[in-house]
Amino acid sequence: MPASTFLLILGGLIGTAAGLMSLWRARSTPRAVAAAGSLALLSLALAAARWSPLMPIGSALHLRPLWQATIGVWWLLGAMTSTTVLRYTLGHDSRSRQSRLVSDLLSAGAYLGAMLAFLSFALQLPLSGLVATSGIVAVVLGLALQSTLADLFSGIAVGIEQPFRLGDRISIGDRIEGTVSQINWRSIRISTDDDDVAVVPNSAVAKSEIVNRSFPARRRGAAIEVEAVSSAAPERVQALVEHALLLVPAISDHPRSGVHLTRLGRRFNRYSVHFFVDDPTTLGGAKSDFLRLVRSRLLHADLLELPPSPSRRETRDALASLELFRDLSDEQMRILRLGTERRQLRSGDLLFAQGDVDTSLYVVEEGVLEVRRLHEGGRLEIGGRLGAGEYIGEIGLLTGAAKQVSTVAIAPTSVQIVRKEALEPLIRDTPRLADLLEASVKRGYALLRHDAAVDPARAAHGMIDLLPSIRAFFGLQGRSAVPADEDRS
Repeated sequence: MPASTFLLILGGLIGTAAGLMSLWRARSTPRAVAAAGSLALLSLALAAARWSPLMPIGSALHLRPLWQATIGVWWLLGAMTSTTVLRYTLGHDSRSRQSRLVSDLLSAGAYLGAMLAFLSFALQLPLSGLVATSGIVAVVLGLALQSTLADLFSGIAVGIEQPFRLGDRISIGDRIEGTVSQINWRSIRISTDDDDVAVVPNSAVAKSEIVNRSFPARRRGAAIEVEAVSSAAPERVQALVEHALLLVPAISDHPRSGVHLTRLGRRFNRYSVHFFVDDPTTLGGAKSDFLRLVRSRLLHADLLELPPSPSRRETRDALASLELFRDLSDEQMRILRLGTERRQLRSGDLLFAQGDVDTSLYVVEEGVLEVRRLHEGGRLEIGGRLGAGEYIGEIGLLTGAAKQVSTVAIAPTSVQIVRKEALEPLIRDTPRLADLLEASVKRGYALLRHDAAVDPARAAHGMIDLLPSIRAFFGLQGRSAVPADEDRS
């Protein structure tokens, strides 16, 4: 063989070794480029020497070791090139790297084929005996690894069908639900809502019912049944249930929730409620909040049948149910009701606008109010919703300050308006009421400043300078019904 050809082959081997070293640490894209370049360089060297990886070398026995080494490197490099390109083609993001069962199997097949080709073409070994021996070994291993092989082939079947991907929220059967965190040869790992990791074998996954909560969207629906006394008009019950749905922040407005009468009975009528949440992790909390709120609305409207209780009348009274007025006597409550008026709002009606000045407390008797705040630049912020038994306006009532938010009815709503003149004598006679109102004002200002969730103590401390003006507004300087330690709490 000419010296130039020998040097060309030797240079091809050296270049291939450098390419293999770069492949060892390279990322996906540089790895594919390096593999293809090294393979091309070695192929050119073989072509120049008139050597083929698919043909025996012939009579040049003194070159057999070099030829065998070169052909072995060529097949190894070919397997590395094909597997690198294959993995890059199937997926090169973080999700694909955690779920590459199919690509691993194809890569293993590529390396196995390269090894058999090297044994056949370079070493010229008969493969029939090897195949027969490997068949016996495969039978022994198959009997010893039945469960592992079942998981392996089940994983292949699941990987081909792809009912879920890494990061999807799925439920398997009726016991396991969570986010897929890893997919490997034997099992999948699911991060549950309880901050646990469930390891489910692929064979169990293939046999179970799989529900993908993330496809085609993460939105998830739920159906709940609600009962109300049969004497109640279905339209009224449906309206109250819709009010409860509007008050749960996790429940999505689109698509709209539905309330349908499904059964008529002698004592109770049954209603089916269907709603959606945008995040599946909030579904449990949304169900709990909805059931609590719908019970409160039906109880307040006297549409639930409960055992007799002395407190039932109070819990159905919008004013008496407020924590603010729990300490008032029956006579004081009577005086308070005489000083209130009721306003009916249709959906879309404005209760008060941002910037208005009044000294009234607004108590929601029935319906839903939405609190809105318009920022500079025209950005509209939804601050929350109020339902029956909740109130707003305590800041203006106690300080005379202008409204910092607007309040709009988003359903037919009934509101009781408590004027400052009706509360003033009660506050003078019940100093504890003044302290409760002051605490309510602190919370209201903290929410407006968005500090409540960060540092409630700091938000309350910032209100200390405002309390003297509140007391002066009602002529209560120097009076406090709560000891100093309790007031600071």
